[in-house]
Amino acid sequence: MEHAFTQLFEAPGASARFLVADEVGLGKTLVARGVIAKAIDYYWDDVRRIDIVYICSNQAIAHSNLPKLQVTTDEERSFALATRLTMLATELAGEPGQPSMTDSKLNFVSFTPGTSFNLGHSGGQAKERRVLFHLLDGLLEPRLGLKNLMQGGVTRTDWWRSVLDNDPLPLETEIKLGSSLNRVGSVHFRTAAG
Repeated sequence: MEHAFTQLFEAPGASARFLVADEVGLGKTLVARGVIAKAIDYYWDDVRRIDIVYICSNQAIAHSNLPKLQVTTDEERSFALATRLTMLATELAGEPGQPSMTDSKLNFVSFTPGTSFNLGHSGGQAKERRVLFHLLDGLLEPRLGLKNLMQGGVTRTDWWRSVLDNDPLPLETEIKLGSSLNRVGSVHFRTAAG
């Protein structure tokens, strides 16, 4: 664990990667926990927030290992989420009136290749397309065209449009603001209705 930490953070020309590989059950998670603990100590006083991103092969392993990786006390309010990458914008914001990940000094986030990095041929889940709609809303005209594009496989068009209009998702402010500030110009496309 000491060698891994040194190679990642302190060695001249430190690497951004360090592979720990062995048979199942021989302690890779414990090595990772030790490196995480030292990294937290290393950065704690110098940064506003520390995000630990854990990528593992499936959600069952993520749910099993995330508690083992958390090295803080309850007072430090670390969050552990197994999430889809596209939903991070809403999870960073949190629920209204509740602490969010941006309020926490330390966050643990877990992703799996099957839920976050496999693009496949799917248009994603409806809730993911809702996030994209709210991030792009105001950047693309006409608005109805964006609603239609993000509808994907949802068959109840009136319901879908109502959800987009009347049930906004909480989005992390910097992400929403960033999508507005990075706009060079509106993109216009034609639809039969617009």
